[in-house]
Amino acid sequence: MADGSKPTTDEHFIPRMHLRRFSERKQKKSRSKDLIWAYNLAEMKQLPQQIPIEDICFEEHLYEFKDSDGNFIDRNRVEKALSNYEKVFSITIDQIIRNAMNDKNLHTRCFLSSKEKALLTAFMTLQILRYPFALSNAEELLNDMFPSQLKANEARNIAVWSCLDAFIDGKFDVERNSIFWRIANWFEDMAFIIGRSKEPVFFTADRPIFLFHSERDTIDFSMDRPEKVIFPLSPTMVLYMIPNSEETRRKRNVLMDLPDEFIREVQWSIAQCAKDWIYSRYPITEEQLQLIKDARRIDK
Repeated sequence: MADGSKPTTDEHFIPRMHLRRFSERKQKKSRSKDLIWAYNLAEMKQLPQQIPIEDICFEEHLYEFKDSDGNFIDRNRVEKALSNYEKVFSITIDQIIRNAMNDKNLHTRCFLSSKEKALLTAFMTLQILRYPFALSNAEELLNDMFPSQLKANEARNIAVWSCLDAFIDGKFDVERNSIFWRIANWFEDMAFIIGRSKEPVFFTADRPIFLFHSERDTIDFSMDRPEKVIFPLSPTMVLYMIPNSEETRRKRNVLMDLPDEFIREVQWSIAQCAKDWIYSRYPITEEQLQLIKDARRIDK
């Protein structure tokens, strides 16, 4: 993220505060770095060495506004704004993980506070809206709607602003029909279940939130409310969400130990929704590799 001294060029669509939880800090040459194992889904092959998290999940000038001549407008404004929110999200998730390690919390019926649920909702909404394909879809839609009325870069500027305005200006009391609230409202009446594994078995990806629609391809962006949300927070913790119902009445906001079938579902889901890469703190095991192949529908 931008630190105010030198403009940031490589702007991450998966924040390093998330990737860091799936990495290992190691001494590399004269400095410590957060390193992660990367698995290439196109080649179904793991890279031979861990790579620094700053070298993955970014695009150049992803969030920048430009004038019709291609000059930057208020450079790094969005990058700096997102960085400030990521610090808040990181503190919150760290606290949730610490609380989830306390066995006494397995018996509470209200594990997450209202503030924690609101911040998780905001973090997931931001993550969904900052994906490059989400911003590109919005830009393409604007160009289709106004084919001869928009100047160069104007559609992109409007797309970035429309998707991320709540975070840029910090105004979350925007109209309820805004893109931010349309996404955030998905989670309003869903059960928040924090699942934990005794072993560090969860991995993340370049698209780390699984949004399940029974009648849609989960790779495609959709404004429809998902029927299930799976979001690994660390190698041992996952946020698992389903719509509230009478069946989930007693498990609307709980911490639980996950049985093996749920752990496999989490792994399968992230392998299925990942775009090009899976990232893990540890090398992918043979069992995980087979599960990834099953999720990607690749022959054994």
